[in-house]
Amino acid sequence: MKRALTIGGGVVATIAILWFVVATYVFPSIGSVVKAAVEQVGSDLTQTTVRLDDVQLSLTDGKGSLHGLHMTNPSGFEETDAFAFEVIAIDVDLSTLASDVVVINEIVVEKPRIRYEIGEKGTNIDTIRGNVESQQSGGASSDDTETPSFIIKNLYLRDGTVSLAATGLFDEQLAVPLPDIHLTDVGQDGAGASPGDIVEQTLAAVGGGITTAVADIDLDGIRQGAEDVATDAGEAIEDAAEETGKAASDVGEAIGEGAEQAGEAVSEGAEAAGKAIKGLFD
Repeated sequence: MKRALTIGGGVVATIAILWFVVATYVFPSIGSVVKAAVEQVGSDLTQTTVRLDDVQLSLTDGKGSLHGLHMTNPSGFEETDAFAFEVIAIDVDLSTLASDVVVINEIVVEKPRIRYEIGEKGTNIDTIRGNVESQQSGGASSDDTETPSFIIKNLYLRDGTVSLAATGLFDEQLAVPLPDIHLTDVGQDGAGASPGDIVEQTLAAVGGGITTAVADIDLDGIRQGAEDVATDAGEAIEDAAEETGKAASDVGEAIGEGAEQAGEAVSEGAEAAGKAIKGLFD
């Protein structure tokens, strides 16, 4: 009995030590692995720069969060973020982590900030979507290892904001609310969805939300307003130039008249002085 208790105690102690090692050394590295994977895969797929500040995951219940996820604008647009997600809450089914298809119960993006920029060659969002489609069709991958597929039961984007910017129309960004987005059973119909599929479907949904968000903005009116401002400014400049020309002309005439009067005065003074000098010798 004593030997059995000793063996049992040794097993418990071993499990405790293993748990300590996992909790102290292994689990923290999971966050860094996830961070590196998100940044590399995201950057490769979108052909932008994706950065993630921090990852927090719980090994006990599969819940966690991503903090400070940012995606820059693609080449050809302003050097700023196209997407900024400060906090993304996730809930993973831990029993599927070792399988080929990882099940994510829920992803919630609270208060996403999206920049929708209209440039000479289209929009930044459409450009990013095109980059993803190109990478998908080309079979591009960040390395030779196989990445798991995913099933996302629920994906939410809530209380978001779209900042509209248009080259040549206005300098200030117009901020409008982004309609809430809810995607369900992403990858459920097949053998899961690849990271590229998920990004592509999410961007498609975001694009639809942006279309709805900016539908009530009178872009033609903004364009006309910008043209009117430019026209008014041009007329003001012309008027100012005309007035300046008139003023210069008046100054020139005044100088000419003054010079003429001064010349007459000098001439008259010289004549009077000559008479006075002559009178001294008469």
